[in-house]
Amino acid sequence: MEEKKSLFRKDAVFFLDQEKQYEGEDILHFIGKRMAEKGYAKESFEQALIEREKKFPTGLQTAPYPIAIPHADMGHANVSCIGVVRLRGSACFSDMVEPDKKVHAKYIFCIVLSKKEQQTDILQEVMQIAADEELMEKMEQAGTEEELYDMLSKRG
Repeated sequence: MEEKKSLFRKDAVFFLDQEKQYEGEDILHFIGKRMAEKGYAKESFEQALIEREKKFPTGLQTAPYPIAIPHADMGHANVSCIGVVRLRGSACFSDMVEPDKKVHAKYIFCIVLSKKEQQTDILQEVMQIAADEELMEKMEQAGTEEELYDMLSKRG
């Protein structure tokens, strides 16, 4: 049905609907656990996400919504995919370019990589999504996780 195989997975899209400010590490624990539970990542993925984020922050002050793109080093993935967390509030991440600055991310695109050569293409795809203001506004209006998944998986 789909022309290109999407890396988004229906069971890896999550809404956190509490209107609150999360710590980035709380979100990394959340998504890391979920990706392992779903079989996309190994048990080590959660801790690897946290350790990598400390060394190489992933927050980006994109418009209309700031994002974070956490990922782990190679060896912690079973299947390549992108997990998505949409926050009603936001999560505090350090900025990728200026680590002393904080980014209050509304969307977390968690990249699970089983093949290193995919990294550049996946990062480009996430950046294209984040820069597409019309798509991001539609994502913000999505009523269900499945609706958000459909928007992401059918783009292109």
